[in-house]
Parts: sequence; C-alpha cells; structure tokens
Amino acid sequence: MTFKERTKTVFSKIWEYIKIAKVELIVLVALLAADLITKGIVCAVMQPFQRIVIIPKFFNFYFTYNPNAAFGSAFGLDKLLGKLGVKIVLLIVTALAMSFFAVFMYKTRGKHITGRLGLAMLIAGALGNFIDRLFIAEGVRDFIEIEYFGLDLPLIGSSFAVFNIADVGVTVGVVLFLVYIIFFSDFGKEKKKEEKSEYVLENGPEDFDNVDEDSVRGITDKDVSDGDKLRENVESEGEE
Repeated sequence: MTFKERTKTVFSKIWEYIKIAKVELIVLVALLAADLITKGIVCAVMQPFQRIVIIPKFFNFYFTYNPNAAFGSAFGLDKLLGKLGVKIVLLIVTALAMSFFAVFMYKTRGKHITGRLGLAMLIAGALGNFIDRLFIAEGVRDFIEIEYFGLDLPLIGSSFAVFNIADVGVTVGVVLFLVYIIFFSDFGKEKKKEEKSEYVLENGPEDFDNVDEDSVRGITDKDVSDGDKLRENVESEGEE
C-alpha cells in the first residue's frame, strides 16, 4: 500500500468515526473552548493573585498560576526535578495519557454514552491544561476558589485548591468513565453475570425469577438438554 493510499485510508476511518461520534466530539470541543475562553477572560480582567468574592466565605475568583498537576499537586517531584523538570514530566505524561484515552475513545465508539462522554471530558480537560503548560511559562491558569465557610480545617486549610474548568472536566470524566467500566462495559456485564450465576447455584432454581434470563440460560442449557434426552428415553421404553 502506497503512502497516498494509507493516508486516504486513515482519513476515511477518521471521517467514519466523526459521523458516529458527534456527541462526544461536541462535548470535547465545547469543554476545551469553555476552559480556554474562561482562562482568557480571567487574564484580561484580573491581575495575578487578585481575588474577586462572588459568595462570601464560599466562592471566589482567585487568579493564580499552577506549575504542578491538577489541584496543585506535584507528587514530590518538585524537590527532585525542580520546576522545569516537573513541567517536562507533566507534559510527557499528559501527552501519553491523551493518546491512550483518544485510542480508547475510538475503540468505544457506538458504545454506552457514559464511557464516551467520560473519555471526551478527560481528553478535553487534559488538553486544556496541556496547552497552558506548554505555552505559558508560569504554569496552568487557575481561578476557581472554594472556601469552607470561613472555617480553617485541620490538614486541609480554609479553602480547596484553586482550580479551573479543565480540572472539573478531568474529575467528572474520571467518575463517568469508572461508572461505565463498572456498570456498562463488557467487563462490568461479565462481572454481573458471574455474581448472578453464583446466586443461582447457591439458592437453587426456585429463585430463577429474580435472575437475569441470560445468566440462567448459561447455567441451565446443559441441564435442559440432559432432561430432554432422559424424557425421550423414558417415553421410548414405555412404548416398548
């Protein structure tokens, strides 16, 4: 296959994917746009480390830069690698993660909407912060601050870590993707069938009404077949 033919095949597959994955792609683009636009507005109207109180002792806009991972965590890498080292590591890890999730989103095309939306939000959030980290020397732009109603709590302080729309996308995306894996993926369905199969074996056939038909069928097909053969043998002996 020539380079031209391979390129045509790749673009053909991409176009086919776009036609069946409109919802998740729209969510991805919309979330990424919302993240970058809100960051741009904050940069235009606020100075670094400026705070605008929206709901006293609860919700503020606080413009700051985060050179670390989401919600300000550096996982101790800053002490080992310094700020530049942390930035490079986070860029590499984020690029690899986005590539992995993009392939996974392609493979889950046409499947349950929960997984597709979760992956789309994960990619959009990761890409939003990746762009900041790549092009802005100070780090990722954060501006959403949640206070604990004026309380200064042990270990966690008086407010949650300052974050942005991309961080929200990543967090919600992870939750949705876990819901998909547990309840709607092939892994989740197989796990559910195994649990119901064990229930049938432990409680006997009188509880079949409470069990999924597919699960019961997987256990009883052989028993039904053996019963039919036995019935045929008894009938043939009676005729003799």
